[in-house]
Amino acid sequence: MESNENIEQRIHTAARKLFIEKGYLNTNMSDIAVEAGIKRPTLHYYFRTKERLFQSIYGNILQAVIPRIHGILSQDIPFIDRLSDVTDEYFALFRKNPDLPQFIIGEIQRDINHLIVIAKQLGVDEYILKIKAVCLDDMEKGAIKTVPVQDIFLTFYSLMLFPFLTKNLVTHLLIDERFEDFLKEWKQNIMRQMRHLLDTNDRK
Repeated sequence: MESNENIEQRIHTAARKLFIEKGYLNTNMSDIAVEAGIKRPTLHYYFRTKERLFQSIYGNILQAVIPRIHGILSQDIPFIDRLSDVTDEYFALFRKNPDLPQFIIGEIQRDINHLIVIAKQLGVDEYILKIKAVCLDDMEKGAIKTVPVQDIFLTFYSLMLFPFLTKNLVTHLLIDERFEDFLKEWKQNIMRQMRHLLDTNDRK
């Protein structure tokens, strides 16, 4: 007899696959049951609603990492050093959950309004406001350049996310090294770009 743990893992695997392929709104519990190879009553025994299943897969991940990142950004160390630690945190998150960047980008393309609802439910909007406040505070202190906060967000997150979104292309066509070795080098590139954007000693 199959263990409960194995059945839950099959459900998670099926739901992740369908959430990425079809999006959250276009995936129903019947689809997930079929993909997992189980009957719908069995699926409902483990997860009564799609919302609970989503929370189990992605919600818990985000709710765990957000406080850690905010804690890093609140430290009394140079802003660039904080970004370096945040990058390590995100890289660890995406190594463990490689489908997460693709899911987020897919939901942005498919239904941004629903993604915003999910973000608010998970407290992501409050997290973004806290990060914005940290950035503005450092600007006011003269610790970093005064630049639009959206420039910081877009520069940092695009540099950080894109290698994971294009991993197959990068590993097959663009690099000869292991992806892990590439990420170490890429992190240095992220830091160079962020220093150029924010370092008060870099006025070019």
